[in-house]
Amino acid sequence: EISAIYSNQNVVANIIASDGIYNAGSNPLYANYLFDAPLYTITLGDTVAKKDLEISNVSYNEIAYLGNTFPVEVTVLSQFSEGQSLEVSVFEGEVLLHKKDTLIHSDDGIHTFDFRLSAQSIGIHNYRIEVKPLDGESNTANNKQNIFVDVLESKQKILLLTEVAHPDIAAISTSIQSNENY
Repeated sequence: EISAIYSNQNVVANIIASDGIYNAGSNPLYANYLFDAPLYTITLGDTVAKKDLEISNVSYNEIAYLGNTFPVEVTVLSQFSEGQSLEVSVFEGEVLLHKKDTLIHSDDGIHTFDFRLSAQSIGIHNYRIEVKPLDGESNTANNKQNIFVDVLESKQKILLLTEVAHPDIAAISTSIQSNENY
């Protein structure tokens, strides 16, 4: 594209300012450079690793049933945070539901937190997972994540009709009665 635009002009130099990641076209290392002018590159971006906590994954059920509890598993990555305290909280609106903390034992670590939330009312619920920022942590945008859980009412009535008593019918009836949703 540069060759087409500047083909009849006296180009003194070409400068590429980039973070080094190419996401379209061919690899620049193998590009056909048609100019007699030198090509200079400037690397942009900060490659220095810093103290950081990041919510990397939240595993949860998108549907829960009224009256039941459901699991939420939060995975947090820590970098250059050895000896610091890691605190994870779960909120619904402004109400704190759960809070857990642990001590970080290495500079690069993966920490998993398991929470059990209760489905107490029907509808779509927004839960906010937050990691308390560390002193000196520059990037806190990755310390929060929202999840949405649809709570459904699943009570169902089941009618079993039979002409005679049978052990299989009794077993089915006992199985159904043991589930609080039927």
